[in-house]
Amino acid sequence: LLFLITSRPQYDIKNQFELPLLDRISTRLVLDGTFHPDKDIKRFLLHEFKNIRKTHPLKRELPHKWPSKEIIKDLVQTSSGQFIYPSMVIKFVKSTRHHPQERLSIIQKLRPSSARERPFEELDAIYSHILSCVKNLPKV
Repeated sequence: LLFLITSRPQYDIKNQFELPLLDRISTRLVLDGTFHPDKDIKRFLLHEFKNIRKTHPLKRELPHKWPSKEIIKDLVQTSSGQFIYPSMVIKFVKSTRHHPQERLSIIQKLRPSSARERPFEELDAIYSHILSCVKNLPKV
């Protein structure tokens, strides 16, 4: 029997798992920058954009080398090591009711409106844009 427990590094939880009984039977995997998430995020983006180029209804209008290496690099940097951002970008871009290049262009132009530092401000900008495009907002 195996259990997977995920958590932020909370003091009380960390202390409990450092007790001899739990320390002996558990394994810790710290998901910080040492795991180089940027490589995985880049791989994910390249794979997903390739799928869009192959399967999207407007695939014939997409350049073979779309998007550029610079755009991929920018998306990886904007992700800050978190998969939620590139995942939302891909979901937004691959909409079959829209042109993928136009959707990606929208993402590139989105910049958070506040000057404050917020952990997920780029993601907030995507969500805000998506919600602002809803045509029948009272039903949402």
